[in-house]
Amino acid sequence: MKVVRIDIEFEDLDAGGVVHHPNYIKICERARTRWFGEFGITFSSLKNKEIAMVISSIKANYLRALRHEPVHVRMKIIEKTEKSLTVLHEISPIDTEKRTPFFSAEITLVAANISLGRSCPLPEEIVQFIESAIY
Repeated sequence: MKVVRIDIEFEDLDAGGVVHHPNYIKICERARTRWFGEFGITFSSLKNKEIAMVISSIKANYLRALRHEPVHVRMKIIEKTEKSLTVLHEISPIDTEKRTPFFSAEITLVAANISLGRSCPLPEEIVQFIESAIY
């Protein structure tokens, strides 16, 4: 399981000082982008190959309110097909004594050929990334 620290930004909060509900997904995106980036998988590197990773499904669970504090996003690849991968995300406090998560989501990403506008097999670098992340 990969753990990435994310700082909650003021812009993530609503008027009540709580993270606005769509921003939990953005926090997951920030963490996953950093994780992929550690392996050289960036938006630009995929775009150069005419490939985009597109979210096709989100199963989200809002568990408790998150305020302006740093968090850990724990991620684990839980499923892989020829054209997609599903990543479990859990947003939790950094303080290990307050381990109850704020949010969890299973997010499925599908490889898409940008020019053709349809799904395609996962690029080799993502397949290698998945194999290194799982084993």
